Amino acid sequence: MTRDSRAWRWIGFLIALVGVGFPYWQLAPEQAGLPRALYGPGLVAVGVIAMLLRAFGTGRFLTLWLLIAAAVPVAVLVRIAMNAARGVAGTGPAAIAGTAYVAGSAAIASTTGAATGSAGNRGSATGAYQTRPTTICEATSHHSQARVRASSRGR
Repeated sequence: MTRDSRAWRWIGFLIALVGVGFPYWQLAPEQAGLPRALYGPGLVAVGVIAMLLRAFGTGRFLTLWLLIAAAVPVAVLVRIAMNAARGVAGTGPAAIAGTAYVAGSAAIASTTGAATGSAGNRGSATGAYQTRPTTICEATSHHSQARVRASSRGR
């Protein structure tokens, strides 16, 4: 799997989903009030994951920003679905409205992370420096070709 493989984006999404969702899913229903229940390390993890994915050049800014930011509302919707399956109250329209507010917080965290990751990557179309290992033969060949071109210009 290469660095620009799309699988890394989804791996990052799943890490962000578990990072923000696992502590939230463990809370008692009376403690799981939005958005306060999601503030903390989980939201920081969303920013860090967006930063790392962007810094390693796994995708463009907008793609990574939206994908990683979507992990937080998905975590809330998973909690709502789990509560609805158990018959726990509080899965009504107010919970869905809280999800929209949380999506804004996630977008801010993801934007901060992706922008920070982009700051050091100004080398290529995807943002990451595209380097490949050069063998001694390739370097020698390139150097020889440059010398031939330089000598032909001097004539």
